Amino acid sequence: MDIISRNIPDEILIDKVKDGDVEAFEMLVKRYSGKILSFVFKILHDRYISEEVVQDSFFSLYKSINRVDTKRKFSSYLYKIAKNKAIEKFRTRKNQLALNEEIVSGNDDNIYEKIIKSENKIRIRKAVDELEKKYRDPISLYFFENLSYDQIAEKLSIPVNTIRTRLKRGKTALRKKLI
Repeated sequence: MDIISRNIPDEILIDKVKDGDVEAFEMLVKRYSGKILSFVFKILHDRYISEEVVQDSFFSLYKSINRVDTKRKFSSYLYKIAKNKAIEKFRTRKNQLALNEEIVSGNDDNIYEKIIKSENKIRIRKAVDELEKKYRDPISLYFFENLSYDQIAEKLSIPVNTIRTRLKRGKTALRKKLI
């Protein structure tokens, strides 16, 4: 990256990309790809998969470039995309590994049962991930981390009665998604 491109603010590059300037997008990629790779690698601990996630992140950025608000810090937006992609990849890999381990360790009679259970777990996780954040967090902490209402309230800094309400409403919303 030359000195001139280093001095161009992200906001100007974003505006140029919105106008169809591919070189401006390449400058953003060069400017942030190393930082994003390092960030994603800390989550995934796999260089090859981290590089794949970085590519996916920049692709998503390019597709959604018109939604980027140049009044806000661009790097935060990009890191959020990368974080979400990395977490998505992590969950996918975790579920695939769990399914493979179950299939390998099981006998033929239980393989189909285990596959169905695993698919149901993936479907439930996906449905939970699609809930509003105010419901998703308590549901995840309650069901996946086995925390009590008091522990959830403390962790989220929310009153226990609010946790009860959000769990109830979250369960209702989850039930609708799974039906």
